Amino acid sequence: YVYADKNRYIYRPPGQQGTRLCARAAPASEIWRRYEDLIGTERRAQTVRWLCDQYLASAWFRRLAPRTRADYETSSAKLCAWPVQIDARPGTLGEIYHSELTRGLVRQFLDAYPGKAQANRHRAMLSSAYAWAVEREIAATNPCRGVRANTERPRNRYVTDVEYQAVYTVAPRHIRAAMELAYLCVCRKGEVLALRPAQILPNGIRIDRAKGSTPNIVGWYS
Repeated sequence: YVYADKNRYIYRPPGQQGTRLCARAAPASEIWRRYEDLIGTERRAQTVRWLCDQYLASAWFRRLAPRTRADYETSSAKLCAWPVQIDARPGTLGEIYHSELTRGLVRQFLDAYPGKAQANRHRAMLSSAYAWAVEREIAATNPCRGVRANTERPRNRYVTDVEYQAVYTVAPRHIRAAMELAYLCVCRKGEVLALRPAQILPNGIRIDRAKGSTPNIVGWYS
């Protein structure tokens, strides 16, 4: 029920007065957008924000580690709020139809985001969401594939003994214990927090390593 009328497009169902959508010179994508804004359609929901929301509500997402889920939820909010131009008008990345997100737009986001390392984390979430959607035929392709991540410089600064002791002196008892375990057993924070009494063995402490590393026993010593 959309018709070209003189210098404009109008929406006019049978028996109703016409409603102006946009100028006749507007691109087809703008006509679709105004039409969907007016009546609301299933296609209107198929945005990047909608895809991310579907992913965050999925059972697949709930299987991720709690820290990863929290990071991905933050990344989704940051990505979807990122300002972009949509048909020459101000918009956000989340408003783009998920099928219209291109590698070029992903590259622009990575280049423009103020934190290069953080931009990589946001891209990882988006890629994970699209990979999930592609497997379920929600999306045809993953626009993050083939887009190189920003170059990151690994942190190599070591905490000095003075700094360690300064924190240790004012820390509560349980934090002190965690600090010593992390240092003596070469543990990540998550590995320390995951320790259970069953891991205390006669010959040492069994550390269940994260990130695919092999578990090992750190022996007792005096």
